[in-house]
Amino acid sequence: MTMHLLHAALLGILLSSSTAIAGDAAPTAPSDAVLRRFALGGTGGWDDLSVDAAQHRLYLSRSDRVMVVDTLSGKAVGELPNTSGVHGIALVPALHVGFSSNGKADTVTAFDLVTLKPLGDIKVTGSNPDAILYDQATQRVIVFNGRSTNATVIDPATRSVVGTIALDGRPEFARADGKGRVFVNIEDKGEVSVKSSAFV
Repeated sequence: MTMHLLHAALLGILLSSSTAIAGDAAPTAPSDAVLRRFALGGTGGWDDLSVDAAQHRLYLSRSDRVMVVDTLSGKAVGELPNTSGVHGIALVPALHVGFSSNGKADTVTAFDLVTLKPLGDIKVTGSNPDAILYDQATQRVIVFNGRSTNATVIDPATRSVVGTIALDGRPEFARADGKGRVFVNIEDKGEVSVKSSAFV
C-alpha cells in the first residue's frame, strides 16, 4: 500500500487533466502533464497521505511522525511527532482537528490542524490501526484495524470511541463516497467489501 498510494495521491495534486469535446466528436482521452516535482527528503518510509486542498497542505505518514507539506511551495511546514507506526491521516476541517492511525501503538492521535499540536491519544478496539477516514455521511472517523477483523468508530467532536464494527477479514485500505457507502479492501481475502455507512 505504500508507494503506489503516495504516487496516486501526488498525481492527483500535481497533474492536470483536460478533456476536449469538439462539436459532435467523441471526447478525447484525458491528457496529463507533470506541473512540478517536490523533493521532500527526511527519514522514514511512506504510507498513506491526505490532502487539505483549502489550506494547501499535504499530510504524509513517515513511520514515526506525520510530515506536513505546503502543496504550493513543496516545503515542509511542520510535523506531528510520536505517532509510532503511523499509517494514515483523517482530516475533519469543520472541527479543525486531524487524526493519525498509529499502527505500532494501537492508538489514534487527535491533533490541531492549525498548530499541529497533539490533543490526545485514543485507544482503538483492535490491533494495528491502518486505514483511517472521515465519513461525511455519519460525521464519524473510522479506523480499520489491520490485524483484527474490525474497525473502530470515533466521534471526532468528543474524540471518543463510539463503536466497533465487525468485518469479514483483515482490512488494509478504505474510502467513503460521502453518500452513505464505505469501500473496504479486505486484504487477506483479496476482495473489496462495500458497507452502508449507516453501519456506524
